[in-house]
Amino acid sequence: MVRLKIKVQFVADAPFFGPGVCELLEQIDETGSLQKACNAMNLSYSKGSRMIRGLDRHYGRPMVERRVGGPDGGGSTLTEEGRRLVDTYKRMLAEVEHDTERLYKKYFEEGDGLQ
Repeated sequence: MVRLKIKVQFVADAPFFGPGVCELLEQIDETGSLQKACNAMNLSYSKGSRMIRGLDRHYGRPMVERRVGGPDGGGSTLTEEGRRLVDTYKRMLAEVEHDTERLYKKYFEEGDGLQ
């Protein structure tokens, strides 16, 4: 079965937010750790850290709060803005996917396009 696949990214001078960064934020939220999130995604810590720094730079405020280790250990959590970004992106993405499916059907299943 043929289907249409789309990728939604936010771009300034280069892409800075999309499915990969969103997944990283979700993993951070789930694990409480940037290191654990990177491990879960088979991503190097340095790359994950660069992704977060780039995101913060483009938004002008932190999306992840990092705590350096100590007696209680370190960790990372999403800021309120980070959670809002993930939630809003996922809601928008669901709508984009719905509209894309509708357009695909219009042009390729109901219209004169390839079937």
